[in-house]
Amino acid sequence: MTSSDMFSLCKLYSSDANRNISGADETVDDLSVDWNWEKLSATIFLEDKRPVILFDGICNLCSGGVNFVMDRDEKAKLRFCSLHTKAAESLLLRSGRSPESKDIALVTETEAYFSSDAVSRICMELDTKPLQFFGQLGQYTPNFVREGVYNLVSTNRYNFGQSDSCRIDFDGTYTSRFVSDPMNEMDYQT
Repeated sequence: MTSSDMFSLCKLYSSDANRNISGADETVDDLSVDWNWEKLSATIFLEDKRPVILFDGICNLCSGGVNFVMDRDEKAKLRFCSLHTKAAESLLLRSGRSPESKDIALVTETEAYFSSDAVSRICMELDTKPLQFFGQLGQYTPNFVREGVYNLVSTNRYNFGQSDSCRIDFDGTYTSRFVSDPMNEMDYQT
């Protein structure tokens, strides 16, 4: 097997976590929610095109991961949204996923990446070369290896504790990096 064959094989193994928004193969028609998730998800990228990381907001490990990413994304290329919001649930529905999903996700205007693929792609966006290399390496690691490690950590993440508080933003530096539910939820009711 040549190195280019190995490259293609690894890309094949790692590509099935990638989801194209327009070609999502799961249907969300049978899911019932009490808000217009299509309208809400469309507004998230209306004025701000930066990708959004969806994370478990009550998990200490996940919140620590958000702090880690914010500290290493000085150019503010990424935004964040707790999975416990209607905004995140709307993005999950748009991606063909259940709004109850608790996996980390990286959502762009056109695509969504989940679990280990999301972690790998997030690392590639950070400012430090070693983390970018780690993210690239993740893209060429077979999916069953990446997902195995991700599932082990994800299953045990609450062993690190749970919290309903987050980083305090005294000077407003990080406020624009968080996507929250709209102030006027009446605009999105069905």
